[in-house]
Amino acid sequence: MNEETSVQKEETQAPKPKKIELPEDVQIEMMKFFLRTSIPRIKRKKEAQEKMRLSNTNDRSEKQ
Repeated sequence: MNEETSVQKEETQAPKPKKIELPEDVQIEMMKFFLRTSIPRIKRKKEAQEKMRLSNTNDRSEKQ
């Protein structure tokens, strides 16, 4: 019984993924790209949500 459980454990454990190591200059370029693209997009999305929230509160006050 003990041998069966150890075999089952080995079968269920996935192999560890190999780490990918990039050169430092590539990492820096990736960070610069992220800072140029993703962060401004996130900021615009938050601003739009805030604007929508504020317009919704104004709409409610006018209806009362």
